[in-house]
Amino acid sequence: MTVVLSELVSPTHTAVLTMEVQRGVVGDLSAFPELAAASTTIGVIRNIARTLAAARSLDIPVIHCLAEFRADRAGSAINCGLIAAMVRNPEQRLAGGASAELVPELGPESGDLISRRLHGVSHFIGTSLDPWLRNRGIHT
Repeated sequence: MTVVLSELVSPTHTAVLTMEVQRGVVGDLSAFPELAAASTTIGVIRNIARTLAAARSLDIPVIHCLAEFRADRAGSAINCGLIAAMVRNPEQRLAGGASAELVPELGPESGDLISRRLHGVSHFIGTSLDPWLRNRGIHT
């Protein structure tokens, strides 16, 4: 079976999602400097930026999924070591704070959508992500 790229990737049914590519995760304010360094070494942000530029040039929607915390941590389960380590710093990924921002190399650009969540590990529950994708007929 031959897959034609224009059938696989089309603005009529394709979107590109970024997941937690935030300053406090892999950026300059990372709670895990080793993770940020490794991401830089292998070019994670650079390659995501290239992918987003290609998607935008084809009018493929870009949606940035960001995780953040309320100052009182209400709505956020501290149920794994990664989150527990992150919330030791009360400013880490605080809603509206710098560490919760998307890394600047990725935008956001004017047509991009931002999905923010305060809970869990999935943007498909309790955010607008699922309806955004369904309403646009996105399945890729």
